[in-house]
Amino acid sequence: MALGLASVGAAKASVIGSIAYADVGSASVDSGDILTATSFTTGLFALTVGHNDLSTVPFQIIGPVTFSPGTPGSLSFSSPTFGTFTSTSILVSSVDPTPGQQAISFNIYGDYTSGSSVVTPVSNVLTLLTEIGSQTGGPGSSISDSGTLAFPAVPPSVPDGGLTIGLLGGALAGLGALRRKLVA
Repeated sequence: MALGLASVGAAKASVIGSIAYADVGSASVDSGDILTATSFTTGLFALTVGHNDLSTVPFQIIGPVTFSPGTPGSLSFSSPTFGTFTSTSILVSSVDPTPGQQAISFNIYGDYTSGSSVVTPVSNVLTLLTEIGSQTGGPGSSISDSGTLAFPAVPPSVPDGGLTIGLLGGALAGLGALRRKLVA
């Protein structure tokens, strides 16, 4: 019996555009604690410095943006010059529970369609928005957040179903052979 293993990996995509954002207001969460919150709201979401195809997007304040980590399509924002971003997946990428310095990071995947100031127009391009929030002082303290939006994004890796079936089949065949050997 031969068992073949395949290596599956996502191809690296070169970033065509990216833009940083900062919260120039006061972010809030429904529970007062960023580590237990089910709803996050930025204060004043501001697009700041763009690169490559987003280098011509001017500084602008989008306003408050709310999202719920348990609801994949809950984050959306737009402006005529930037375009529109709508989330399709919200994943927690890291958590720092250090008392008084807690932080949480999200990888928010979504679709981006460019606005009037983008160098090369795009439509429904997979995009990654990284959101980093921190709450110095612990629950009930003020929250700061910032991040970057980049496209195209490499989607999160998904296990290969064929590889899983192959491994399970090999394991079952091995158990059958062992059972026959023990019975004999």
